[in-house]
Amino acid sequence: MNWIIFHVGSGHAYFSGISLIILGFFVSARDSSKTRNWFAKLCLLSGIALVSISSTPLPFIYYITAWSATILWAIGLKTDKLPKWGTLGITALWILMAAVELPFHFLPRPAPISSRSFAIIGDSITAGLGGGDRTTKWPAILGKKHDLKIDDFSEPGATVSMALKRIRKEQIDVPIVFLEIGGNDLLANKSYQEFETDLDELLLFLKEENRQLIMLETPLPPFFNGFGAIQRKLAKEHNVRLIPKRFFLSVITSEGATVDSLHLSEIGHVKMADMVWEAIGAAFPERETKARQ
Repeated sequence: MNWIIFHVGSGHAYFSGISLIILGFFVSARDSSKTRNWFAKLCLLSGIALVSISSTPLPFIYYITAWSATILWAIGLKTDKLPKWGTLGITALWILMAAVELPFHFLPRPAPISSRSFAIIGDSITAGLGGGDRTTKWPAILGKKHDLKIDDFSEPGATVSMALKRIRKEQIDVPIVFLEIGGNDLLANKSYQEFETDLDELLLFLKEENRQLIMLETPLPPFFNGFGAIQRKLAKEHNVRLIPKRFFLSVITSEGATVDSLHLSEIGHVKMADMVWEAIGAAFPERETKARQ
């Protein structure tokens, strides 16, 4: 089951869906036998389903264009009025759809800094379900393992607005702020407008000239594209490095990493610390050099 959750939630289902759609195009165009038509339809329908449930947050105009072109292609094929270049054209369109999304699946590299400190703004994924001993949580594990000073502003159940309310009372004087926040807004079924307003205010408050903001992309359930689109939009506007959701999902779908399929176990906190270091470690080149020696 975990691999299914990872495949869908990470966005990999988007690419496998496009691959099936393209396969369906060529099978349909090459041969009109009943067997091939059945196989082609299966590929197309399965591919469309995978793309849809992946909740890939591309602009809706992209989807409307791709679906409309696919319908026109199917009509043209059925009526024998499909131009010779029709299959190649529709294939190129879906390849373009894949190419537009692909950059969001690579890990952004933070700029090196001289300080060995950063702050974390998070929810119960970081703080734990009931707070408890912070020394067993991933920020403490990360700090001890890599000699970092970490200001942990995470709280169980925190939403974006709650996080903003708290940090307004704090003095944050670090060159990097890591954000693991937004999941509770999704679970609370907040409106897109409310989520966008809150996240925009949070990022604007944290934004400083010499500060890097790094944020975990929130894994989305099927058909919740809007939350992801807002996160990507605001990340671009505020120059936030967005860590692809597959990295967080690789942690929580690991064997024994959670206590309830979401919140981290002791094993999960260790894995989370390693994942976060993979994302931000390039910012601390001095420590990396020592480690290699």
